[in-house]
Amino acid sequence: MQDTVLLCELFDIYGPLLSARQQEVFSLRYTEDLSLAEIAETLSISRQGARDAILHAEEALLRAEDGCP
Repeated sequence: MQDTVLLCELFDIYGPLLSARQQEVFSLRYTEDLSLAEIAETLSISRQGARDAILHAEEALLRAEDGCP
């Protein structure tokens, strides 16, 4: 996974560009420090779904920082 501090800083700046679901899973993972299993249970999704949503949010934040669509 990417550097947590960098991702949190990017989330503070570019968080509004993420979908509501991406914002939610990112916040649960990095703000609430929940595990994938806990996120999956909270959102009634699979553990893999939680992992994929977090990865997509991370990638979107990094793309936003690079200026890519």
